[in-house]
This record gives sequence, structure tokens and C-alpha cells, in this order.
Amino acid sequence: MIDQKLLHGLPRNAHFRVVPRYTCGSPAMVDMDICLRVAEQEQNGYKEAMEGIYGMERQVLAQEEGLGNICYARWEKGRKVFRCDLLTGETFVEPKRLEYEELERLAVLRNIKQFQGSMNPNNERELTGLEQRAKLHRQEIK
Repeated sequence: MIDQKLLHGLPRNAHFRVVPRYTCGSPAMVDMDICLRVAEQEQNGYKEAMEGIYGMERQVLAQEEGLGNICYARWEKGRKVFRCDLLTGETFVEPKRLEYEELERLAVLRNIKQFQGSMNPNNERELTGLEQRAKLHRQEIK
């Protein structure tokens, strides 16, 4: 269930986005009522996936992905973009999307790790940070 205090604390300029993961649907910008309905459906779908109703593959995916970044509110304040995840309750400043050069660097670091098996700590930290930003913005890395 979504915390009502969380909803009442959102600024008026917030807009809502949904990116269904455990139910059918397409990513969209929606009003708050639809976002809350999708959030409820996603919670039920997640619970069923965790129980193994949809098979082992979906269960593992649910364990890895969780409920984050499915239904959230976004708003701008100054030069920052804030995101409030309605299912996890987490609120944070969104990092910038990865630029083309950063996506290339991420691909290079992944290849180094894959072929060498290990990396120096600085490259490992850089790889982790780039992967987290790419995942947050659902950017595909080739």
C-alpha cells in the first residue's frame, strides 16, 4: 500500500510515470489515479512472481529487480530533477542521463571485466556508478 503522507507531500508540479514490469502495459506519463492503480497491480504481480506462480525465471527477476522504478513522481526544483518512488518510498535527485561517450565507456569497462575477470578498484567503482545511472534511466548498453 502506498503511504498517503508521501502523496500529500508531493509538490503540485509533480507528474507521474509508470513503467510496468510485472503486469501488461507500456511506459507512460499518467495522472495520479492511474499511477496508484498501476502501483497496486504491480504490487500484486510482484507478490505472485515472488511466489513462483509465473515460473522460476520470473521469480529470479523479481528478486533481482524488486519494485523500484515502476511507479514514481518526478518534479523539477531549480536545476535538479527529483524522483519519488511510490512503491519503495525512496526520494532522490536524479543523476543525469548517460551521454554517448559515457555509454561507450561503460561498454568498454564491461568488456574489460568480462575478458580479464577482474579490474582495478577505480575502474570497478566507475563501472558500478555508470551501471546504476544507466539502469535508473533504462538506457540500453550495447
